[in-house]
Amino acid sequence: MAFTEDTIDVERYWPMHFYMDADVIANSSINETITKAKKFRIGDIRLHFSGGVTSAADFMINVSSILGSRFNVQLLSQDIQGSTDVFLHYSSYLQFNSGDHVVFTTSTFSVVNSYGIEVFGWAVVG
Repeated sequence: MAFTEDTIDVERYWPMHFYMDADVIANSSINETITKAKKFRIGDIRLHFSGGVTSAADFMINVSSILGSRFNVQLLSQDIQGSTDVFLHYSSYLQFNSGDHVVFTTSTFSVVNSYGIEVFGWAVVG
């Protein structure tokens, strides 16, 4: 399952909303990537499970920088066992270069029904 992007053009910035929903059969894992052809910013990231995660699993968000491996960074590593929601809000948005990859991964987990990820941000047009 891949991210879907909604966009609305405005003068200097345009909002960016990536989302994905997936049904889970027994055990599953997440491995999804966001990249843009322009500089972009992220303000919020939401992960939702329809039921609590019933096994130990880590949810990780990593940045693979276009500038090289010494600029790669891990934004989050969190155990999600028992979780139904993970919400990250950045009061000072995160800015990424054109070509950076923001990678969302988990180890294998068990969950009831389905999960979804939403990423709210905007691309820098000018």
